[in-house]
Amino acid sequence: MSSIQLGISVYGQSLFQLRHCLESCLSQQDEHFQLQISIRIDGPAVDSAAEDVRAYLRSIAEQERDVSLEEGNERLGTFGSYRKIFSDSHSDYLCQVDADDALAPAALRRSLDLMDSYGDASILYTDCIEMDVDGCPIRLSKRQSLPYSETNILVQFMTFHLRIVRRQAYESVGGYDAGLKYVGDYDLSLKLSEVGDVIYLQRPLYLYRVHDNSESQKHRGDADREAFRVCRAALKRRELDSAYTLIQHQDGSMELKLIA
Repeated sequence: MSSIQLGISVYGQSLFQLRHCLESCLSQQDEHFQLQISIRIDGPAVDSAAEDVRAYLRSIAEQERDVSLEEGNERLGTFGSYRKIFSDSHSDYLCQVDADDALAPAALRRSLDLMDSYGDASILYTDCIEMDVDGCPIRLSKRQSLPYSETNILVQFMTFHLRIVRRQAYESVGGYDAGLKYVGDYDLSLKLSEVGDVIYLQRPLYLYRVHDNSESQKHRGDADREAFRVCRAALKRRELDSAYTLIQHQDGSMELKLIA
C-alpha cells in the first residue's frame, strides 16, 4: 500500500481558509493508501496564526490520527517551512497543499493510481481550478495550457498544482531550497524533471485561491526575477545554455531563443 504525506504550511491564513483546506484534505482518506497530513505553523507570532486558527488546528490534530501539528518556534519562510515538514516522514509520496487552497474530491486516489503505475515518474501534475476569496470556482487555470517538455518548463510553470512528488526523487535533488522566497516550488519542479519522467493528469484536481494580497501578487516583480534566476540555472544544469538564450520580458514572461 502506498503512502503519501500532505504538507500544509500556515502563515497568516484565516480560519475560513484553513477549514476549507483541511476538510478537503481529510476527505481524501482512502483504504487504498496511507495518508499523513502534516501541518506546521511558521513561527510563534500572531502574524503566523491567530489564536482561533491555532485552537482549531490543535483540536483537529487531537481528533484525527492522520493529522500532526507543529507550532514552529521560528519563522522559516514558505519553502523553509515545507522543507522542515517533509524532512519528518518516510512516505512514498509527498504533496504541498497551500493553506488557503483545497483538493478536489478523490484527487489523491486518482493521482496515486497513476504514479504507482509509472515507477520512473518523479512528479505528477494536474489541472487546477482558480477560485475567488470566498471559495467559489472562477475558471480553469491557463498555466497547464502549454504542454510539458524539457524546454517549455523553462518558460512556463505548468507543474503548478496539484503536484505529487516521489519522495526518492525529492531527496535525490535535495528537496526545497529554503533560500528561495517565492518560487521554491518552481525550482523543485525543474530539478525533479531532470531526474525522472513527468506525468500530466488532465483533470482539475486542485482549487487555487486567487487574491490580491498573496505574497506572489504583492511582490510580482521580485517573484518574476527569482523565477528567471532558477530557470537560467536549470538551463545551465541541462547543458542547454550553449544552444539557447533565456529572455525575460517586461511583463515577466520568459522566452527561449536559439543561439544562431
